[in-house]
Amino acid sequence: MKRLICISVTILALAGCSSGTGESSQDGTKPPASSAPATASITVTSSAFAAGADIPVKYSCKGENISPPLQWSGVPKEATSLALVVDDPDAPNPPYVHWVVLNIDPAATEVAEGAVPAKGTQLKGSNGQAAYAGMCPPGQRHRYVFKVYALKEPLQNAETQSPVEIGKSLDQNAIAKGELTGSFQPS
Repeated sequence: MKRLICISVTILALAGCSSGTGESSQDGTKPPASSAPATASITVTSSAFAAGADIPVKYSCKGENISPPLQWSGVPKEATSLALVVDDPDAPNPPYVHWVVLNIDPAATEVAEGAVPAKGTQLKGSNGQAAYAGMCPPGQRHRYVFKVYALKEPLQNAETQSPVEIGKSLDQNAIAKGELTGSFQPS
C-alpha cells in the first residue's frame, strides 16, 4: 500500500511540474508569444568564394565590378517571390547596400556571374544606382553579406523606400532567409 501511495504521489508531482504549450505558468500568466516571425533557412553559396573567405578582386571596384555567382536552396514552396540584398555592415554608416533585387522567380536557384536573377527587378542601392556596386572599402577589410529572402507576398511600395528600409521590410516579411558572408580588403 505504501508503494502505491509513493507512486501516486510521484505521478502527481511530475504532472504538476509539466507546463505544456498554451498553459499558464506558476504565477498564472501565459508565456509571451514570440514577436519575431518564424523563418526557415535558405542555404546560400558561391562557386567564387567560400563562407567567411576572401571575395575575389574581380567582383570589386578594383576589378571587373560584376556580381559573383550565387546559388541557393531550401526555398519554401509557398514563396511567391525572392529578393536578394548585398550589404556591407562594416561601412562608416552601416549598412551600405551594394545591390537590391526584388521579384525574383521563386523557382530560381542561382544567379550567374554578372547577371540579374530570373525575373528580378533591380532597385537603387546606397550609391543611388539600380545595379550591382562592387566592394570598395576605404583601405581596411570589410565583410559583405549576400542575403536571399523568400517572400509569401511581394513588398509593397519598395520603390519609394531607401535601400536600408527595404532590407528591414524584407527581414520583417520573409518566410525564409539565408546569408553568405565573405570579406574584401583592397591591396
